[in-house]
Amino acid sequence: MKKNIFHLLFLFLLMSVSTFSAKQKGPTDLINLFNKLQKIPGAKIVDVDYTGSFSKQVSSFEWLRNKGHGLTHGKRIAIGHYDAASVMKIHHVFESYSKQQHVILEHQDAATTFQDKIFFGYRYENDSLYFLYAMADNELCIPSQWPTLNHYAGPLQNEEKSLWTKFDKKTRYALGLARLWSGIKQNFVFMNRVKLNWDSVYAATLPMIENAQSDREAVQILQKMAAMVHDGHTVVWGNDDNYTAPLTFKCFDGKVYVDKIWSSNLKAQGLRRGMELLSINNESVKAYAEKNIIPYLSSSTPQWTNHLLYYNSNLTSLPEGTITKYSFSKGLVINYKSGEPLLDLQQDKPTYEWKVLKGHIGYLHISTFNNSQMQTLFSDLYPQILKTKSLIIDIRDNEGGNSENGDFILRHFFNNSIKTDSWRTRQYNAAFTSWGIPQDMYSKPSENMSPINGMEHYLNPIVLLVDNGTFSAAEDFTSVFKGMKRGVIVGVPTGGSTGNGVRMELIPDVCYTNICSKWDICSDGTEFVGIGLKPDIPITETYQSYFVQNEDLAMKAALEYLSRKH
Repeated sequence: MKKNIFHLLFLFLLMSVSTFSAKQKGPTDLINLFNKLQKIPGAKIVDVDYTGSFSKQVSSFEWLRNKGHGLTHGKRIAIGHYDAASVMKIHHVFESYSKQQHVILEHQDAATTFQDKIFFGYRYENDSLYFLYAMADNELCIPSQWPTLNHYAGPLQNEEKSLWTKFDKKTRYALGLARLWSGIKQNFVFMNRVKLNWDSVYAATLPMIENAQSDREAVQILQKMAAMVHDGHTVVWGNDDNYTAPLTFKCFDGKVYVDKIWSSNLKAQGLRRGMELLSINNESVKAYAEKNIIPYLSSSTPQWTNHLLYYNSNLTSLPEGTITKYSFSKGLVINYKSGEPLLDLQQDKPTYEWKVLKGHIGYLHISTFNNSQMQTLFSDLYPQILKTKSLIIDIRDNEGGNSENGDFILRHFFNNSIKTDSWRTRQYNAAFTSWGIPQDMYSKPSENMSPINGMEHYLNPIVLLVDNGTFSAAEDFTSVFKGMKRGVIVGVPTGGSTGNGVRMELIPDVCYTNICSKWDICSDGTEFVGIGLKPDIPITETYQSYFVQNEDLAMKAALEYLSRKH
């Protein structure tokens, strides 16, 4: 009987996909582009449908909203031997929407955008173009393998979700709290570092969440509880995201200054780089942050908290439509409505920025390790790197991604095997509990990582630039580089948090959590989670150096170091 029901459901989904072209919605230029590509001779058009979340078949997603409930369906176009010049035209179409909606531009070979449950994406691989136009009935689900994957049905937990709808709000919130409490108690790898009595935390939080008046309030209570374990990879996310103001900040000597401004509207009101933020809603910035923001931030170190507050603009994070009063130096007061204005001045950051400096010094900025095309893009770039006398790799404000991408890059920079990080995780044996035997940790020792075979290896001097925004997979990259002893690290201590996460839905359609389950340690035994990796050459920025002299002290120190090596 179940098979027959599933078959009927599958036919219904296919029928839904077949009527896709009759319901086209979304940005006009992208729809026109989709229609134009369909008409190219040799174009192969396939119906696709995706639902669910992580599984053995799909371990990464281009876009995933919560658990991927509901159906994301659409059409994929594949065109072989596609002209690279024409790809640039497609890229520019996506780029033109970056001022109106969220667009991710990856080098010049890929781009995606999603708004109002409508997804567009293209990828250019091995002279073939793939273009996807899809719609989400509920929660968006786009696997990373979408150029070759036609159908995907991951874990949905629909029966469980249906059960939750029968509970009243008070019960749903209480169950969400129980899930977070038990999830951390069972999976959090640094539970031995938690100074609180976790049962007492649960008891104190239960009446608070039972009396929560809204989903937002319930999420904040859970975020505050997760933040108590002081780990950057143990965090609660709500489905209704807040909006941050279109600007970033820097903090010097306890004072907060405007750094990058991404809105022409704010500039028109008189806001300028280097102006001090004096108060928020007539409260000092420090008092406002300590009361309204910091208690809800999951962070392993003070420097990562600083990054979240200022570079990531969590200081201004509020629900859409909230009006906040910001008072700046020179008497400037701006009443800003959250979600406005648009980020019309924001600069897209490619995965790689490459240039050659004076003295044949290569400069490679890596903005993220979360790009499925990273290894291909690096291989294309590598011949240019080989021509340089020395290399600066900049991973400041790189918040991580996939550590395998970082390992791939590093494997070009040595010709003998090196040691990787060791790691630990918790393991539970029920029989041991019944016998009163203490539970042990599973430990994975350092392994040998080999260089890339069949090519010339880059063995010239290297400098790695890091800062408090170097986080997660970027810290894995830093720790392996440190163990390689191939060069020096310049900057300030890294964010101090990495580790594989256990993801759990807490309250269906409201919030979910990521819980750190992996304890990484440098190959030489150096602990850095909760501390940060310390640079070999530390730098200290000041208001004068950063805003007045516009100096990049880390770059200056790197160039001075390399000048002594030449």
